[in-house]
Amino acid sequence: MTLKAVLFDLDGTLLDGSLLLDDYLSNFQQHCTGYPNLLTTLTALKNNGLKIALISNGYGQFQYDNFKALNIAHLFDEVLISEWEGLRKPDQAIFHRAFGPIGCRR
Repeated sequence: MTLKAVLFDLDGTLLDGSLLLDDYLSNFQQHCTGYPNLLTTLTALKNNGLKIALISNGYGQFQYDNFKALNIAHLFDEVLISEWEGLRKPDQAIFHRAFGPIGCRR
């Protein structure tokens, strides 16, 4: 057992990496919070006629669930998640893929 496990009184079963990862993947969206003014800022952008795209690296369903949990999905015109797109930032192709649906030109 590590010093951190002792300090936080963690049960040895919690130290099993797969158990912790499964819990994280299944429950993180219930605890994620956005930055202050996230909703206000996105709403202002949207109300000013801007098209908004989200491009995220990561696991598709996990990232999408977190995005939805923040209650901001209605503000985005396009959502691209690297696992589902087969591309990762900073690859320019994932940005170019978002351009068409939101009406941007390169």
